[in-house]
Amino acid sequence: MTIRSYTDAVRNQILASIKRICLGTAQAAGLAKRVTDTFVAWLGKGALIKRQPTMGGEDFGMYGCTKYKVPTFMFALGTVPTDLIRRFRATGKPLPIVHSSTYAPDIEPTLRTGVTATTAAALELLKK
Repeated sequence: MTIRSYTDAVRNQILASIKRICLGTAQAAGLAKRVTDTFVAWLGKGALIKRQPTMGGEDFGMYGCTKYKVPTFMFALGTVPTDLIRRFRATGKPLPIVHSSTYAPDIEPTLRTGVTATTAAALELLKK
């Protein structure tokens, strides 16, 4: 998209208007609901857990904060087998975190679910 203006003030107003219109369009189109419904259709309702936003240390969120304001979408993917979660909860110990040497993801279902979810979201959002 090309934006032309003679002043920074006008350019900023145009960019702010584009952002406002895009956000309004996305909300009106129900994009979050579309992606959630798509995940349910592809993975099953039991595969989803609604979570509150987190302030984790992920750098991904910074992509939306660049001067280009790249729209972003992020979802969390469970990677640890349920039986391992139960064992840790029973002992009161915290599960090993992602960057720990003792982190133990269940590789095949994690990759399968992650690829399926990403593919489903892309196919849904890129429909014509």
